[in-house]
Amino acid sequence: MKANMGKKSKIWYSFQGGYSDDDHIGFYDNAIFPWVDILESNYLTIKNEVQEYITKNEEEIKPYFNKNLVTKEKSWKTFAFFFWNWKVNKNIEQCPETYKVLKNIPNIVSASISILEPGVQIKHHRGDTNAIVRSHLALVSPIGLPDCGFEVNEQKIGWEEGKVFIFNDAAKHTAWNHSDKRRYVLLIDVMRPEFVNKKYTVCGMVLGLSLIHM
Repeated sequence: MKANMGKKSKIWYSFQGGYSDDDHIGFYDNAIFPWVDILESNYLTIKNEVQEYITKNEEEIKPYFNKNLVTKEKSWKTFAFFFWNWKVNKNIEQCPETYKVLKNIPNIVSASISILEPGVQIKHHRGDTNAIVRSHLALVSPIGLPDCGFEVNEQKIGWEEGKVFIFNDAAKHTAWNHSDKRRYVLLIDVMRPEFVNKKYTVCGMVLGLSLIHM
């Protein structure tokens, strides 16, 4: 079941431990986020540019910094365009059309490509904060459920190329790719409407804590 935003909750950060007031929310209803159309209508532009980037920079794409989250070493790789409002210019310069699309999304704070290699699972975990909603735009999805998918709060979904789903990153979630091909998605974080006025505080807090643990 997909949720609307619901009542306002307090900002929660993972370093506090426990869970947020809205921990029960899994997926959100796409209809309440107009920017979904921006991503989906530009899917092919983004996919083509990202595929070219990966081909050119394969050796430089690094595994996700938290190695304990995956069941196989170096099997979850990422590269960012911006990370909690901090731009990664070398990647932006190689994907200018993708960056143009991202700039049209109000209150976006992070955008990256997530590559999941074959035969691997990302373990259950919670994200950094409930102040954002996180979305995946599927760029390459080799197969659907049950072999390749995503789960949050015991709700499962498969990626569909060119389609977006939005979820509560602060809730416990997992992803897996048991196919024999790569899966990769464009991942973005957008501030929840009620927390937009705290955007820079939230970004500074999470970015600072992330850099400590990298």
